[in-house]
Amino acid sequence: MVRFKHRYFTVEIIPDHLPNSESFKINSHELTKGILNCIQELHGDFGVAAVTSGFKAKYCNPATRIGVIRSRHGPHRLVASSLPFMKSLHNKPVTLRTLYTGATLKQCFKFAVTYQKKELMKVWNSLPNNKARDSLKKSFMDLSAFQEMELSIKVLTDLNSEADAAE
Repeated sequence: MVRFKHRYFTVEIIPDHLPNSESFKINSHELTKGILNCIQELHGDFGVAAVTSGFKAKYCNPATRIGVIRSRHGPHRLVASSLPFMKSLHNKPVTLRTLYTGATLKQCFKFAVTYQKKELMKVWNSLPNNKARDSLKKSFMDLSAFQEMELSIKVLTDLNSEADAAE
């Protein structure tokens, strides 16, 4: 059995048509389709065929506009070269900014947490009351998708280690 290496990209989705205070309604599926369309334009059928296997947007937070994308180790170069050229997502003008590239989802998770905390601190003092601060903190630090993936990864590694011990 062959082990597949992956690369994870933490990206910031910057909509050109919205002010910074509004959230951008986007889900992981739309982000995946948009990036694949951009790869099609830049690298053609070869690029899409190389990237499609193992390619997925794993996390997308509309409040912070942060997304995490998974790609296989070889074709990750095609994905990385396509991200800065992405001009529209769901027929709306956007710009993608690559914040971090990592080998594990856990490292991208750590980076996303620290990045979102820094962004929260920038906005924190401008809010009028504690209720607004609490709601902003809840939306900024919504990492439930990451925590669910972390739990499933832990369960899978436990099952694999039990299977290896049984052999």
